[in-house]
Amino acid sequence: MNARFPIRDSTVADLDDLDDIKAYDRAKNGPAQEFVPAAVADRLIAGEQPILVWREYRGFSTAALARHAGISGAYLSQLEHRTRQASQDVLLRLAAALKVEVGDLPTGPKGS
Repeated sequence: MNARFPIRDSTVADLDDLDDIKAYDRAKNGPAQEFVPAAVADRLIAGEQPILVWREYRGFSTAALARHAGISGAYLSQLEHRTRQASQDVLLRLAAALKVEVGDLPTGPKGS
């Protein structure tokens, strides 16, 4: 204890509490995790087309998602039915609109 500036035990305890509060705030305000319903996870695990699954989960119509991604509804339908493969640019725009990582949207012909 410094004679000029005595530190009381309660002050030290308050500082410890403040450190705990700051650590809690950092953890709470860190990167947000989204939890999706089991039904959505089950569909993805079962191999359903991810763009379709995420579009329906987010409540987009085909036309609305196509508009957000800057593509035609017909192109989006082809992607969802796996008759056409998306470019990386289109995948990035779809991922942004659906609020998912681009890696969550693999596309390709049926069976791939």
